[in-house]
Amino acid sequence: RVVSSALSDGLSEPGKGVACRLVQAFVASHPESEGYVIKAGIIRPISRIVATAANDLTASYACLALANIAAGSDAVRSSMCGEGTVAHAMAAVQRATSSKLKAAACKLIANLCCDEEARAQTVAANGVDYLVQIGQADGAPWESISAACSALRNLCADNGARQLVAKQGGSKMCIDVLRDSSNLQSEQPKLAAIYASGALRNMAQCSDASVARRMYQEGALSQLIRIVREARPADYMLLGAACAAIGNIAQADDALRLKISESRAIRPLLHLCESSSMPPYVKAGSASALKSICLNGRCRLKLSDLGGLPILTELLKGDNESVVLEAVYALRNATLSTVNRNYVTDCGGPRALAHVLHKNPSEAVVAGAAWAIASIAESDQARPKLGDAGIPRWVFLFLVSFASDK
Repeated sequence: RVVSSALSDGLSEPGKGVACRLVQAFVASHPESEGYVIKAGIIRPISRIVATAANDLTASYACLALANIAAGSDAVRSSMCGEGTVAHAMAAVQRATSSKLKAAACKLIANLCCDEEARAQTVAANGVDYLVQIGQADGAPWESISAACSALRNLCADNGARQLVAKQGGSKMCIDVLRDSSNLQSEQPKLAAIYASGALRNMAQCSDASVARRMYQEGALSQLIRIVREARPADYMLLGAACAAIGNIAQADDALRLKISESRAIRPLLHLCESSSMPPYVKAGSASALKSICLNGRCRLKLSDLGGLPILTELLKGDNESVVLEAVYALRNATLSTVNRNYVTDCGGPRALAHVLHKNPSEAVVAGAAWAIASIAESDQARPKLGDAGIPRWVFLFLVSFASDK
C-alpha cells in the first residue's frame, strides 16, 4: 500500500524505477502475495508507468514487476487485463529503443498470455506482428528473442491464434531460432530454443492441417529431428518440446507422417524411449510422437523393422502413467498392421498389457490397453495366445461384445 500510494503521488522517474524493483523482488520472493497486490491497487499505477515512462529503464522495471505479478493466478491476469495492461505492454514494445525494454515487455506479454482474454487483446493489438519483428530483427539479443518466443508459445494456446502466428511469420521465426541457437551453449539461446520448440508444438496443434504443412515447408522437421537425434545431455525440456512438436505435425496428415519416417526420425525417437537417462516426460513425448506416426501403415512396418515393438512393450512395465498411456496407444496404432499383431504377441505384448490392466490405472490407460488387445485379437494367429496372457476376464467379454457389434 505504501508503494502504491507513493506511485500515485508522483514519484520522480528514478523513484518510480526503485519502487517497481521493490515490487518485482517482493512478488518473486512471495508468490502467494497476489491477493495483497490486488487489494493494494498496485497494478494500475505500475501499468501506467509502462505506458508513460520517459525512459526505457524505468519502463523495463515496471514491465518486470508486472511480469512477476502476471505469473500468478488467472484472477490476477484477469484484473490486469481490466486495467489495460496488455495495451500498455504493447505500447512499450512499439516505442522501445532499447533491447532491455523490448525483452521486459515481451516477458510481461508472455505471462499475461496465459489468460484467454489477454491472448485475444494481444492479437487485436497486432501483437503477433510486433513479436515476430522482435524475434527476426538483425542483431537482436537472445534475451529479447527468448521472450518473444515465449510470448508466441503462450499465444498459440488458442487454436484461432495458431494459424495467424504461422501466417505472419511466427513459425519461420521459431525455426530460425532453433537453427541459429544449435551450436550455442549459453543460457539465453538454449532458453530461446525451448520456447521456440514449444511455440512450434502449439502451432502444430492447429485444427487446420495447412499450418503443419507450412511448418514442414519452412524446414521445421529438419530442425526438430536434429534436436531428437543429438539428444544432448540435460537438454530435456528442449527434447520434450521437440518430440511433442513432431507428434503434432504427424497428426496433421498421412503425407507428413511419411515425410517424418523418410527423415529417419523413428530410430532416434525409439532411442529416447529406451534410454534409462531420459526423464518420463521425454519418454512420454517420444512415445506420443510414435503414436501419431504409426497412423500410417508404412510407418508401422518401419517401426517394427527397427525393433520398436519390444521397446514400446517394455514401456508398459513402468510406473509413470503418462509414459504408459502414450506407449499403450502407440502399441495400439502399431498393431493396426496384421504382421505387427503377431510380432507383438511373440515379444510379450499381451502380458505387458495384462500387467497394465491389473494395476488399475486411469480410465484412459484402461481404454487404450483394451483397444490394443482388441487390435491384436484381429489376428487369427495371435488370438489363441491371448488366453494365456493373464488378461482380465472383463476384457474378453468386451471383445465378444465388440465383435458382435461389428
